[in-house]
Amino acid sequence: MYAFDDTAAVLSVLERMSARAEPLTQLLERQPGAREARWVHLLCGPVAETPAAAHPPALAGAFPADGLAQRVTALEQHLQAMEERLRATEERLLGLESVIAKPEP
Repeated sequence: MYAFDDTAAVLSVLERMSARAEPLTQLLERQPGAREARWVHLLCGPVAETPAAAHPPALAGAFPADGLAQRVTALEQHLQAMEERLRATEERLLGLESVIAKPEP
């Protein structure tokens, strides 16, 4: 690992590497929310897409679009079943409370 003096030295090296006949680095556009533009290496060939497109923000596109509707439907059905179980449990509890609250003859 090389210890650069400052960020300007790093940028200078990256720019020289991108200016070669066969570039080794490439500057990507600064993405929204990013403080600075990003650099990528080209050691494995040209970059097909920007890292921002390859790795969207958390949860954005975390589920495939076609499976998302099915997942939401399944979650809604599960929630409805849980609500029905809760209602039934509450009714049983109220019934038990009324039995316990009655004084013995």
